[in-house]
Amino acid sequence: MAKGSLREELEEAAAGLQYHSESDYPFQFFTLPAESEKDLTPEGFLNRIGVSQQFREEMNLEIDQLIEERTLDGFFPASDDAEAKRFQELEVVLRKRLRGVKVLRVGRVEIRCYIAGLDEHGYIAGLVTISVET
Repeated sequence: MAKGSLREELEEAAAGLQYHSESDYPFQFFTLPAESEKDLTPEGFLNRIGVSQQFREEMNLEIDQLIEERTLDGFFPASDDAEAKRFQELEVVLRKRLRGVKVLRVGRVEIRCYIAGLDEHGYIAGLVTISVET
């Protein structure tokens, strides 16, 4: 069986799944150019999504006020129901197709959760969802 595109595989694995927080949000595919693995660090990732060091300095924001790095372990719900099994399958696809996969949480209250890694071409890619935490 031919391997589909990364986008197709991730969208298929995430179809119908929602991230549960104070509100439920779907997962969407994203990709960003990357120059090196440093772009997958919190500071590098902020730069890639358009939050420059100059902006952070002008707004007097420390990097940890904007972004938090977490491992993928424990990000998805763990139980014995059918949805949890689908999340486990999604995690397998993410780990298989992306190098250095991690979760980068950007923002406060309405937090954009980027499940990101490097694809076979060296681009940052993965899924993004929103977690509402008041």
